[in-house]
Parts: sequence; structure tokens; C-alpha cells
Amino acid sequence: MKRLIAVIVVVGALTGCQSNTSKQDAHKQWFRARGQVLCELGNEHFKAGQLDDARGKALEALKLNDELDEARLLLGKVYLEQDRYLEAVNPLAAVTVHQPNLAEGWYLLAVAQERSDQPEQALASYTRACELDATNTDAILARGEVLVALGRIADARQAAESAFTAHRTDPGLYEQAGRLAMMQEDYKAAAAYFQQAGDLDYRNLRYQESQALALLLGGQYQRAAGILEQITRSADYRPSAWVHSTLGDCYLAMGRPDEAQDAYGRACDLDNRNPRSWCNAARASMEAGDFRRAAIAAGEALRLESYHRDASMLYGYALLREGQVEQALTFLRQACRAHPDSSDLHCLLGRAYEARGDPGAARRCYDQAAQMEPANTLARQLLASADDVRTVR
Repeated sequence: MKRLIAVIVVVGALTGCQSNTSKQDAHKQWFRARGQVLCELGNEHFKAGQLDDARGKALEALKLNDELDEARLLLGKVYLEQDRYLEAVNPLAAVTVHQPNLAEGWYLLAVAQERSDQPEQALASYTRACELDATNTDAILARGEVLVALGRIADARQAAESAFTAHRTDPGLYEQAGRLAMMQEDYKAAAAYFQQAGDLDYRNLRYQESQALALLLGGQYQRAAGILEQITRSADYRPSAWVHSTLGDCYLAMGRPDEAQDAYGRACDLDNRNPRSWCNAARASMEAGDFRRAAIAAGEALRLESYHRDASMLYGYALLREGQVEQALTFLRQACRAHPDSSDLHCLLGRAYEARGDPGAARRCYDQAAQMEPANTLARQLLASADDVRTVR
């Protein structure tokens, strides 16, 4: 009898344990299911731009089930959208540990690392994301940008070029390769890449702008001007001051100063607060022999920035060519004081003294310029010329 009672007690105990285990499993399943529901709600909030609500649902889900990577992924996305990059790193890093083959986790982690100033870690994460998902061009492009930030221009270009085979129709890759080629001063290749990008996305005229710049820097002025002239005639295109200025550069290089004046003038109309635009206009006017107009343009640059170095050179030279010697002397003395290390300005001041009939003062200016910059050929030539004149006398 006692033995039977003992058996009944043992069986009852085992039944109770099984019942408790079943309850625990049921609770876990409920928490897991509830957490997933919260994640779904959080994702809906995220899509609607309700970031605080999305973050709240993600945190609530993790309290119910701390193994829920969907909640960590959502939390990381929210932090990225809120520019809380450093806070995004930990939940996203945990996702990559739990799910090492999830490309999205590695990509988002790389974004968080890049924007929280961890370039080496970001590079490794982007590389892993690319390995897991070769179709993610965002990861490929971002990896290239990180390589550039690390100073590895050649590696970045090689990575972009190696992706062409799998992504022949992605203009962004060709655009990135073009920028990288520009950084390496490989302007011929850059122009070809920008052209390919433009062929793939002809509505994006920015690619044609970049192609024109590459052609200009590569010495193909006629082709560059042709592209810019064509896009400026596009009905829905509003060219920036930069486009007109670049077109002006092409015209100057082609020996067409009158057209350069017009192009630079349009640039000044669009960007009249930029001294460089006015300096360009002054150069074109000088090339056209219109020194009065050059002085006016250089004067506008100086009005924006007193004794701007290039504008000072242009203004002083224009005054000399206009025969306003005393005015040029007064201005150039002040400009040399503003830029005591400018050998070119001192040479120009010497020219002004020569025009005034003061060779001694001119020679002192040339000598000072030659001492400042021994490699300045113009200063040496002017100094030698002044010595020859003194010797003859």
C-alpha cells in the first residue's frame, strides 16, 4: 500500500512539472507572438514617419522578447532616421551577430558606423553587405565613398569598375567612377564614364555637366562647349552660374573672348555675390581688349571682398592699361600691403612705377618680388630688364 502511494506521488509530481513546463512554453510563445505584433505595428509607424512611436514599439517588443532581432532592426532604422547614429550601432551589431547572413543588417550597421565616424568598421560592414547581396548598389556606392574618405582613391575606382559587369544599367556607378577618375586627373576616362551615365539616364543633365567639365580639363574645349550649349537650350533646364562660368572657360580657351564675356556675364547675373564670377568676367574683358569693362568687373569683385588677390591684380592691370597710372599706383601699394607675400602684385606695382617714370622704385619692387619667390620667372626677367636699363644709363 505504501509503495502504491509513493508511485502515485511521483506520478503526480511529474504531471505537475510537465504542466509548469507547458505553461512556461505557452508564455514564451505568447511573448514572442506579442513582440512580433508590436514589431509590425512599429514598422507601420516607421513607414508613416512616426519615429517616436516606432521606437516605443520596438523597445516594448524587446522587453517582451529580448531575442527579437526584428525589433533591433527596427530600432536601428529609427535611430538612423533620427540622426542618432552612435545609438544605432549596438542594436544593429547585435543583429549581425545573431543573423550573420542578413545583408540588410550589415548594410544598416555600416551606415551607422560611417555616420558615427567609424570608417574602418563601416568599410568592413559594407564589404560584407556587398558579399551577401551583390544587387545592393547603395552598399557598393557607399563602400566607394568610405574608401575615398580613407584616401584609397585607386581602390574605390577599382571597386566601382568591377561592379560594372553586374550593374551595367546603373548610372550611379558610372557617375561615381567618373568622379574618382577626375580625382586621379584621368579626364578622358572620366568623360567616358559621365557620358555612359548620361546615356543611361538622359533626363539627369548633371551627368552632362560633369562630362563637359571633364572634357574642359582634358583640353577638349570644343566638345565641352558643345555639350553645355546644348543643355542650356533645353526647355526645362535652368543652368546654374557654374554652367555659364564653365562655358565661359571653354570660350576663353578657344580664343573667343566676346562669347566668354557674355557667358561670364550671365554667371554674374545669377551669382552676383561671388568674387570669382566677377574675376572671370574681368579676364574675358581683358582678352577682348575692353580694359574699362575689365576694371568695372574687377571692381565689383573688390567691392565684395576688399583686396581680393586675383581681383586686385586684374583691377590694377586694367587701370594701367587705361592709362590711369596714379590711381593704379595708389591702389597697388595698398594691395601689396594687404598681400605682402604676393610676388605678382609687387611685379605689377613695379610696372606702375615704370609707367610713372620711376625706374629705381620699379627695380626695388622687382627685387623684392624675386626674393619672395626665386622661381618667379617674370620677376627675374623684369629685374634683369631694369638692370639693363640702369647699366645703359
